Amino acid sequence: MLNTQLLLNWALGAALVYLQRATLSSLANWVHSALQAHVTPTTCVLAVYGAAILYILALLRVLFIRLARMKANGRKKIKGSQVRLYYDEKGNPKGRVIEDIELSLVPRAPPTRDPPVNSMVPSALGSPKGPTRTAPLNDAGTFELVSLHVWDGFPNGRFRSDFTAEHVKLTNELVCYWASDKLRGHKGTRKAKDSRKGLERRYVCAGVITCTSPTCAISIAPSDDISPQLQVLCECGAALHHLRCPIEWSTTIYQAGAIFSNSGIHLHGRYTHTLLPDRRKALKLRELVVKPPIQLQVGAGQSESSSGEEFQFELSNGERDSGDGHATEDMESDGDAHMNAALADSNDEMALDPDADKAV
Repeated sequence: MLNTQLLLNWALGAALVYLQRATLSSLANWVHSALQAHVTPTTCVLAVYGAAILYILALLRVLFIRLARMKANGRKKIKGSQVRLYYDEKGNPKGRVIEDIELSLVPRAPPTRDPPVNSMVPSALGSPKGPTRTAPLNDAGTFELVSLHVWDGFPNGRFRSDFTAEHVKLTNELVCYWASDKLRGHKGTRKAKDSRKGLERRYVCAGVITCTSPTCAISIAPSDDISPQLQVLCECGAALHHLRCPIEWSTTIYQAGAIFSNSGIHLHGRYTHTLLPDRRKALKLRELVVKPPIQLQVGAGQSESSSGEEFQFELSNGERDSGDGHATEDMESDGDAHMNAALADSNDEMALDPDADKAV
């Protein structure tokens, strides 16, 4: 394809050169004939010839620039050093990426501090052994139906789970703490008797902000505006870097309960820190600690916890969450929460706000 375009452009250039020579030859013959007949060439005729020559020269210049760029692009080859592997939080290779000037990926995600007991990755799902491709959420046939007995807000793995109405209320409508962006979901109602007519909320992961130092395991939840966060240096003094993550999840709420679907394993671990403005509007790095997950079933269908308070973030300096964590009916409308959960700065305290636009 590239060779054909080069040939066509060269042919066009040759035609323009021939046209220019013909124009110059015609002008020379006309001037010579006028001088022999002792007739002074008019300014109008000379201007027409001059404009034609300048236009042809401009076309030739544009054509030569285009040819030079096409040759340069044709000589570019992908070098081995430009191809990088990226891994999941367990160190398994996920795929290969060609580096460019707009996006730089760390060769490996930093280790996570999460204890294995709090992980919501179903043991039956396992982890991929090589490059994988995330299937769409609407492809229900590729999901494994899993019964979860705990909910910690960090669902991970490719699975689908059914929840009762009591579980939905207990977990604050299956709130997730992954930073995310909202996608368009099915417009239904939570009062529907059939899950296919229920209220669907869909989200895609916003990724993670990590340290560029290979020895630093910090993991920061990105906010709506990531650019200011990337200007802040890590605690170790190294620069910060944003890693994208394509994992999607959805929650369909209806009268009898809810259906939760997760498209795969995140390319990063859980967040260890937040980077949010303080009272002086300066971004401050805070360590993040998550309370124990909610037990959904204990004994004969009884729940261990009766409220969503235990399912909230807690800061390491002892600050408590000031939000009540209860969902509102406004979430059923089109203007519902852009994120499933958020940390807001109120009176120098970080509060859980399920109606925020970004979970950070």
